[in-house]
Amino acid sequence: MNEQMNEQIYNKMNLLKKAFIILLTFDFIGLVLASATIFPTFKQLSGYGTLMLVIASIIVAVIIAIILFEILAKFFLIRSTSSTFDWSSGRKGYLTVAKFLLFFNLLTVIVNVLSIGGEGATLLNQGRLYLEILLSIIEAIVAFLYLRTVKKLNMA
Repeated sequence: MNEQMNEQIYNKMNLLKKAFIILLTFDFIGLVLASATIFPTFKQLSGYGTLMLVIASIIVAVIIAIILFEILAKFFLIRSTSSTFDWSSGRKGYLTVAKFLLFFNLLTVIVNVLSIGGEGATLLNQGRLYLEILLSIIEAIVAFLYLRTVKKLNMA
């Protein structure tokens, strides 16, 4: 019975690994798209003065830092979903990374929902926001399922 349960858990981990790889691909695409949209924005903001450039730089730095954290987190979580990975040594760092990933994605959903609409909203921008919301919800669900699966694995 215990062997069958472990096999089910490892099958779930394999599914989670595939989901993390797909989400990692989307994060790389998001990083490239974010980088491509930053340069025209800075050119436009340079006409508004140094204060606007500093504020925009801080916002961009936070966004890029979160995207890079998500990419690194997915690399670690993909590594931990391997069938040869040993959870018996009490590796709590992976759980902490998964919790942060869940937290950041929930914050992303809230911020993007608050950003929908408004004056000057284009159809393309709205579509991108809805796609980001959908991807963040999926990432949060996958991180939550990862945490539950690891909990079951540690209990078994």
